[in-house]
Amino acid sequence: MNRLTGENKRRSIEFLSIRGLYGRKLKIWRKAIKYLVIICALQFTSTVARGQIVMGLLFGDKLNSDELSFGIHVDYGLSRLSNISDQKSLSSVNLGLFFTYHFNQKWHANLEMLAKLRKGANKLQPYDLGNDSLNTQFIDGDVQRRIGYLALPMTMQYQTGNFFFELGPLIGLRIKAEDVFSADQPQGELKLTRNIKDETNVWDLGWIAGGGFSIGKSKSLSLGLRYTGGFTDVMQNIDGRQENQQWSIYTNIPIGRAKAAAKKAKANGQ
Repeated sequence: MNRLTGENKRRSIEFLSIRGLYGRKLKIWRKAIKYLVIICALQFTSTVARGQIVMGLLFGDKLNSDELSFGIHVDYGLSRLSNISDQKSLSSVNLGLFFTYHFNQKWHANLEMLAKLRKGANKLQPYDLGNDSLNTQFIDGDVQRRIGYLALPMTMQYQTGNFFFELGPLIGLRIKAEDVFSADQPQGELKLTRNIKDETNVWDLGWIAGGGFSIGKSKSLSLGLRYTGGFTDVMQNIDGRQENQQWSIYTNIPIGRAKAAAKKAKANGQ
């Protein structure tokens, strides 16, 4: 009888421990989703660069924990369009937010929100502008194609030591698209900007593959290199497919992690 009673107590303790663990994880996810909704709303109403930094400072300590990492994402990208032989890479610096959930020491889910991810190509050949005078002025020039996206890169990361590998999809919503014509004239450089938003696809679907290494005891600060390929034909009215391609070097910088650790220590009475 005593043996059965002891066994029942042990099972009860295990059940309560498991329920407490999943209850705590559910609470973390609810809090994360709550603040991510607020952040997304603020991204649409704030000046992009300033707004994202302010949001990181405001919510960093609330979203950083043992399971979660939150902060600023910065990358330097070189973009091209597929199936175009005569072009140069378009360089850009992109700023956003990142959110990483650590399932365990090996597997992490990473989500980034980039309010203005720039893609496109540089040094394209000029095309017919429908105006003989403009065509004459830019015939010896070149075109820089700039396409801006509200983008959500999502990757699963596998950590081994300080190094990690990542793979996942990217979803982009086109918010701006323009061709910038440039030509050297005797009186100086001549420029013309043409809005091509209606000539590009609204959605950009792609894939990400890359790797990098993590820094620090918590391994929340990371540096990485990734390649982003495209599934979507970028241009609507051009024969042949043109997909976005981009190489980028990036860093994810946690914000508010020290403050979050101090709050946890204080709550534990340390």
